[in-house]
Amino acid sequence: MAHPAMVSRDSRLGKPAFQFKSCSGAVAADIVKNQIPELETNQDAILLSVGGNDVELVELLNQCIYQLSVLNSEQVELAKIMAELDGDYAWAKGYDFDALGRGCEGQIARTQSIAQSKTFRDSLDQVVSDAKKKLSSGYGKFFSTESTDCDKVTWTTWLYKGTNAGEPAAYLTKSRRQAMNNLVDIVNNQIREAVIRAGNSVRYVDWDSELQARHGRFCESGVDEATKESNSRVGLMFYELNSFDTLGNSPWKRESAEELEGTFMADLSIMGQIQLFVDPNVTPNHAYQTSSSVALASTKSGDARAGIFAPIVDGYRRVFHPQIGGHLMIADLIIDRMVVDRLIDNGYEKYKFDEKACEKPSTTPSNPAPSTPKNALNIILDMRIYERQDIAWTESRYKWLFYSVPYGTGSECSSDPGPIAQAPGGTGTRPKWPAGTYNIQTQDGVCQYKNDGNDNPGAVWCGSTAHSCKAHAHKDQPIYADMTCGKNFPLGDNEKLVTHRAVVACEW
Repeated sequence: MAHPAMVSRDSRLGKPAFQFKSCSGAVAADIVKNQIPELETNQDAILLSVGGNDVELVELLNQCIYQLSVLNSEQVELAKIMAELDGDYAWAKGYDFDALGRGCEGQIARTQSIAQSKTFRDSLDQVVSDAKKKLSSGYGKFFSTESTDCDKVTWTTWLYKGTNAGEPAAYLTKSRRQAMNNLVDIVNNQIREAVIRAGNSVRYVDWDSELQARHGRFCESGVDEATKESNSRVGLMFYELNSFDTLGNSPWKRESAEELEGTFMADLSIMGQIQLFVDPNVTPNHAYQTSSSVALASTKSGDARAGIFAPIVDGYRRVFHPQIGGHLMIADLIIDRMVVDRLIDNGYEKYKFDEKACEKPSTTPSNPAPSTPKNALNIILDMRIYERQDIAWTESRYKWLFYSVPYGTGSECSSDPGPIAQAPGGTGTRPKWPAGTYNIQTQDGVCQYKNDGNDNPGAVWCGSTAHSCKAHAHKDQPIYADMTCGKNFPLGDNEKLVTHRAVVACEW
């Protein structure tokens, strides 16, 4: 399930009507002509993802990563002649064979030129102008560049023979990874600038920084990207070629159905077919796939490219696209942005503490009443939204606040008394626990809050005595208006909103 569908099903947004018009391989012009006009006119929000296909992502993956069809100059000319003269290859007439001879560096330079062009800027402006109430997400950089572990890794598709026997394999070197990351930055900057030009009706949702913070990219330090396992590791946010899908389907099988022309998989399949007819002796560089050989299928007469036979395995269908965890991350960031905007629009009333939020120990007639606690440590997740509309910059920052208070005293949005300690940490709208050891000044003197990070609320240790803690009732609730701290709460530079979520309550 992609993140737009996840957004539409999130309980925080109620039960909105949802239309999905996205299409694989679509460029900005397709969105303007074929997708936006199909939407109903009463949309509350439109999610846009645009730009990757315009700057030739498929061609980049071909030249720099998978080498599905990488031709030398002689093969480019041969392919042109075969497509014109040989009826068996009529499906390839009009194909841009020169694009297959650019090489990785040539394609990177071309993609950069497209991304920096006025044509690309104008196409982004047209998309955001034609849609209303928009949230436009950028792109995430695919690679970590902190390590050289990937420098000797190649994901090339073929074992070249014959005329291409000397074709060098494309390796995931640090310089190549950085060059491709730079292209993502250029595209994201163009999208940000288009958002700025569009005014207050558009929001830019940045998920690249969250992707980096979660170490969800290819080639993170210590990861073996040459592994033949289904996934190189837990936490990877993009699909690899060898990733099984969520239903457990093998990436090494091949669907018999043809691919629709212009889609991501169809474009990759065409490249695979071209390589086979230019160099029929190539064999897959994936010894562990279910079939070690591929054959060129005949095409339908009169319908040469309406359906594309795929000589490559199904794993290519998802490569370099977000996995479920990646879509969940993007969806959560989008919903955060939507909730915050709604709170700001509604003036977010000052928070009023619910005295019943922390349940007091219950008693029953058959048992003596337990002694009433006197002290409490409340641990609050402080989330602050920073925004500058002039540069389309939005950022969420989190920290833990520790309040030592009398039992029964609430601390959300409290400045009197203020926190006795604070620490960076926490993330997302449904936080985990504040793992670590923190010194705190309590009514009983200096104590320590300790949490081992193993999914529990921790305990307060005063000397050799431990006081157990519990989850606060607000911990896993969505952000609502009554969790915001109101306009009277002091805000710093560029701060748009402050929310306090009680996560842990310790009482003794």
